[in-house]
Amino acid sequence: MKFIASTAAVLLLIATVAYAQINKDKPWELEDTWPVYIQNHPISLEAKDGDSTRLLKKRFNETLEELRHRYTYWEARECQLQDVFDNVDRLELARETHPEGIGRPTTLNEQRLDFAKYLEMRANPQKRPVQRNIDFVDAKRAEGFRLSIEVEQLQK
Repeated sequence: MKFIASTAAVLLLIATVAYAQINKDKPWELEDTWPVYIQNHPISLEAKDGDSTRLLKKRFNETLEELRHRYTYWEARECQLQDVFDNVDRLELARETHPEGIGRPTTLNEQRLDFAKYLEMRANPQKRPVQRNIDFVDAKRAEGFRLSIEVEQLQK
């Protein structure tokens, strides 16, 4: 019994250290640390949905899933930040054309702005482990993206 308890304690310690190491080196791999805007919140398909509604829901869900992947690809330096922003625009279009009222409530505006601020912080070349020339462009692009959202919100 003592052996089992000791083994369990050692395994728990190893798992805790591994979790902390992943979080330190690659925080984007831990979805629970992601901004709410890109956390997994797909729209449920229901039997009563008509063809049009089913297609709109599927489009939203696929666009959200694409954004989640693009975000991790950008963090892993496998795509450009502009790809993430283009995906955000497609998600917003899918959200706005959805018939069941997931348009632009205030909370979604705040979540999108929070995501833009998060990307701006993550794009800061001084906070990236390895700097590349494109990182400086990404930093300015992220700042411009955030400012565009803030201007849009002021105009409403």
